[in-house]
Parts: sequence; structure tokens; C-alpha cells
Amino acid sequence: ICTSVEVDQQNNIWISTSQGLMLINPLRQLFKQVPVAEFIREDWYTSVSALYQDPADKTGNTLWYVMPQYGLIKSDLTTGEHKQIRLGAISTKDVFISQIIRQNDSTLLMAGNSGFIRYNDITGQVTQYLYNKEDPTSLSGNFTSRITIDEFGNVWIGTHGHGINLYKPSCDCFERITIADQKIYNVYLSDNINDMAADGKGNLWI
Repeated sequence: ICTSVEVDQQNNIWISTSQGLMLINPLRQLFKQVPVAEFIREDWYTSVSALYQDPADKTGNTLWYVMPQYGLIKSDLTTGEHKQIRLGAISTKDVFISQIIRQNDSTLLMAGNSGFIRYNDITGQVTQYLYNKEDPTSLSGNFTSRITIDEFGNVWIGTHGHGINLYKPSCDCFERITIADQKIYNVYLSDNINDMAADGKGNLWI
């Protein structure tokens, strides 16, 4: 099962799967399996739920990936070193991250079954945002599906079944947006967001 695909700065194609990491070199037409971290003791357990080739590393040698039960892992493709990253109080046994994206030079954003997560890879600070039924400015749901950043720097978070959230830095909170029960060409829309993308004209595609 393929969970995500990334193209690195050398135009190599990285694929995360239920059987680990795969690398395709289109120019040389090479296909190979990439070893996961050496601290993964169970040889049978190689499922990778998310993958991200870090654009902040101009050499293209930093790869982030997530393995359920082991959490976030930072990989140096030059040395082959894999470093397990602790996400604060979030249990690695329970976390399932489906997307990693960089917001700026110091911050990674993550979506998954543990809300919306911000990780500062310089200080190590982890901030987790969760749904709170008493707070209408909290995240609309804890199972987040996709994150996209538009040309103005706005962060949009899609959820499974609870619509879209616009992060508002001024209050460190969210504006909830629902599209359920709306129709396009007589087809009802859903608050189950599978993917999102922002274009250069300020439009958000869902």
C-alpha cells in the first residue's frame, strides 16, 4: 500500500509504503528499497505512514518519515543516520501521522489522528492542537487529514468529517469552515477532506 509520494531536489521519487521506503531514480531507471532506522527491532514492521524530503536542507539530504509505534524519524541520507524525534507528551504507540510539511526554517507541521501538531526542529518544542467542545475557536476535529499553506502564508487544515480549519496566529486559534450540505451541480459536498491545494490566485481547491 502506497501512503505518500515525494520528489526530491535531484528529481528522485520517494515512496512510503506499508512495506517501508522505496526510491526511484527516473534518469537511471533504478528502483530500490531504502532501509529504515536501525532501532526498529521488529523486522516485520516496516510500515511508513508519511514521508517528507526537507526543502530547508539545500543539499537535499534530510528526509523525515513516520512509522506508527515509533513516531517521527529524521534521516540523514549522507551518513545513513536515523534519529527518533520525541513529540512531547504524544505517545509514539498511538500516533498516526499522515502528512508532514514545513512552514518555515524552524517549524514542521503534521496532520494525523492526534490533531494538528507543530514541531520546532531547532528548539524541540512541540505544540499539539486538539478539539475542545467548550471552545468554538479550537480545532474542529482531532483526526486531521491534510495541511496546505497558501501564498499569503495562511495555514489550512482539513479534517476527516469536520471540515476545514484556518489557523489564526493572532489568537493561536482556528476559524472553522464547513462545506457539508452545500451543492455543486446537484452533488452534495462533504466535510470529509481528503486533499487540499492552494493556487496562486487565492483559491483553495478541495
